[in-house]
Amino acid sequence: MSNSRGSNWLGKFVVGYGAYCLARQAVRRMRRFELRGRLVLVTGGSRGLGLVMAREFAAEGARVAICARDGDELERARQMIATPAAMSGPASATSPGSRRCRT
Repeated sequence: MSNSRGSNWLGKFVVGYGAYCLARQAVRRMRRFELRGRLVLVTGGSRGLGLVMAREFAAEGARVAICARDGDELERARQMIATPAAMSGPASATSPGSRRCRT
C-alpha cells in the first residue's frame, strides 16, 4: 500500500511539473507579443495552471485580472502574484457573491 502512495505522489508531481512547463512554454511563445502594460484576464486564476499563467503574465509586465469562485482563494492568489501591475478591486459578477474577480 505504501508503494501506491509513493507512486500517487510522484504522479501528481509529474503532472504538476508538466503543467508548469507547458504554461511556461506558452508564455515564452507569446513573448513575440508585447504584454507590458496590457490587461490579461485569467479565469480560474486562483490555483493550478491559471495561477501559474497569471504569475507569468505579471512577470512579463502585464496587468492581470484573475477570476475565481472563492473569494478567499482569490485574495490568496492576488497576494501570490503581488506585483505593482496587479491591482486589487472587485469586478462585476453574474449574481452577488457567486463569483468574484480581482485585477
